[in-house]
Amino acid sequence: MKIQTKVLDLQKLLAIQTAEKEEAATRQTAQRLLDNVMSGQTAGDEINPEIVKAARLAHSAAINLRATFAALPKARREQARHVEKTAMEIAIAAARKMGGSYSGDTTQRVTWGTAATAYTVTDQGDQYSCSCKYSKTNAVHGITLDPARVHPLVESERLRYLSDRDGLPLIALDADGKATWLKSTGKQIAAENGWVIGCDRCCYHSTWSREAAVKGHAKKLAQILENERQRAEREKAHKASPEYKAERRARLIARLCGAVTATVEDAKAAGYCLPGIEQFQRTHGIGNIASLPALVKTGNSMAASLALRIARKVAKAA
Repeated sequence: MKIQTKVLDLQKLLAIQTAEKEEAATRQTAQRLLDNVMSGQTAGDEINPEIVKAARLAHSAAINLRATFAALPKARREQARHVEKTAMEIAIAAARKMGGSYSGDTTQRVTWGTAATAYTVTDQGDQYSCSCKYSKTNAVHGITLDPARVHPLVESERLRYLSDRDGLPLIALDADGKATWLKSTGKQIAAENGWVIGCDRCCYHSTWSREAAVKGHAKKLAQILENERQRAEREKAHKASPEYKAERRARLIARLCGAVTATVEDAKAAGYCLPGIEQFQRTHGIGNIASLPALVKTGNSMAASLALRIARKVAKAA
């Protein structure tokens, strides 16, 4: 489905919502006038016929718009509803993340317009208490969505996640990377326009040009890959180190033969001389019987070899 068709379908859905609000408002006005006549507060000839006409026209417009939208294929209607709902959720989440909490009521508001914008408005709230003359501050963090720029936004879940991770949640996106994201100053939010280029690993924002975003993304990605290469080399070097091998031996022996012990006779059977065994015992405070993990923890390579040899025998017998 072409993007323009998707946009038109969404605009038809939004037009219904606008018409229904207008219908409700004009009907309420007409009903209020009728109630005044019925209660005797005003004369019947004082009802402005233009108000009744406006209510009828609003009702007729809402019916026609609903019929036009209902004539669309079911898949297109569902797609429009999904995009409208998801875009609203994205905007609300962005406003909550970037907008600060005020002392009074802090709320988020999402509307639809011809351009993606963001704003924060404040007003005076309730007093802190009867004994305090100062009042709280209420705030509304508002976002206006552009129907022509929300379909790529909804469909680009990974890019939204990366941009949000960078602290710049998206509220509008074009196929070429032109984007609008939120920024915050203090507790207030505002919209910033530019370009965002991304891949599965990262994204980069630029307010200068798309070319600057492309170059910035390439540099950022190269740095990430270089950092990963260095981490891999450090990990490889660590795994090749004697310390890592000793750690592996200790974990293996503790898991398989933590309760198994070695004796002086086991050391002799492995080919170690008695003077060497006695020197090892004095150096590490080891008696004539020691657990295999205790031998490995000494850091002595011959003691670790003896522990492994006994552990393999135990494991083989098991």
